[in-house]
Amino acid sequence: QYNRYKELYAKRQVSKADFDRYRAARDVARAQLEDAQNALKDTTLVAPFDGVIAKRYVENFQKVTAKEPIVYLQLIDKLEILIDVPELMMAQFSQGGESEISAEFDSAPGNSYALTVKEFSTDADPATQTYQVVLAMDQPEEVNILPGMTAKVNVVAGGQQATSTDNVIIPAIAVLNDADGSDYVWIYSPESKTVNKAQVSIGSLEGSKNIIVSEGLKDGDTIVVAGISKLQDGMQVRPWESQREGK
Repeated sequence: QYNRYKELYAKRQVSKADFDRYRAARDVARAQLEDAQNALKDTTLVAPFDGVIAKRYVENFQKVTAKEPIVYLQLIDKLEILIDVPELMMAQFSQGGESEISAEFDSAPGNSYALTVKEFSTDADPATQTYQVVLAMDQPEEVNILPGMTAKVNVVAGGQQATSTDNVIIPAIAVLNDADGSDYVWIYSPESKTVNKAQVSIGSLEGSKNIIVSEGLKDGDTIVVAGISKLQDGMQVRPWESQREGK
């Protein structure tokens, strides 16, 4: 209609008012077409990366609104492992360090996978005095490791890893550094109700919160894990016992 009225207007066979009316209708139709084309483009979702749909929030033909989540997309070609590392172990997790870091998974028994340090926090958690470290690895070909699975992280410092059969696993926060750089823990004696410093040799991390002690502890030792920075040799202490619920 617009093109026909355009020709008629050029021949002065229709009024300018009629021509303007059809030109305005043409502009409105063009704008509506552009809106419809844009709406059609919005019906196609383009993922920002190649991944796997872990969860779908809506079904086919379900009406959705703008910015409403449709699917949860995960990138599983590259995996990240988050662990909390005590301060005495942080030197082994420096980027580009010489420590060998690996992970083991219950879903892949007998296999060990090399890890690299991607990033780490420089602020300690005020409650645990640990630093969060993000480790990275490639998705292995022989087994499918999925987000949410647990991993055991092993650290070999300087190519040495404790192998003694007398290893003891304790909370990493119980280990402190002495002035000469040696490691020690506080041992509580129930008989005298006192604490004494015991030098220990530490090995690798066991999980994210525990550490292997290869020398210096024996079965039955009671170590202190809270308030350790305020203790002194021979100090009398009273073990804290949590009250039962309702008491």
